[in-house]
Amino acid sequence: MNQTKNNKQDIILSIALLASDRKDTIEKCLASLTPIREAVSCELIILDTGCSPEIRGLLEKYADKLAEFQWCNDFSKARNATLHMAEGEWFLYLDDDEWFLDTDDLIDFFTSGEYQNYAAASYIQR
Repeated sequence: MNQTKNNKQDIILSIALLASDRKDTIEKCLASLTPIREAVSCELIILDTGCSPEIRGLLEKYADKLAEFQWCNDFSKARNATLHMAEGEWFLYLDDDEWFLDTDDLIDFFTSGEYQNYAAASYIQR
């Protein structure tokens, strides 16, 4: 499910996802990003850290950018790899065992233009 490809200058949000073959949560994670991707000019960068061919096929349907990464037990190194690929003004990262239950506030933050008043933001994981 690749969303419309945006010009580099049009991308507001780069969403980076570390995927490690968690079959029980990856679809829930990807589905939770759909409302954001439909409402906000963004790109989805997925870093494959060792997925099965089945999961890799699923990732290819969603990703705007998909790269392989040899897992080295270093989340910072993996996140930095996606950060180097990002073209958006803002960067959001999550793992394949995390998902959004409600994206309304996040979508409002970007669609209202409120994001332009801040240099950074955070959200609470539960």
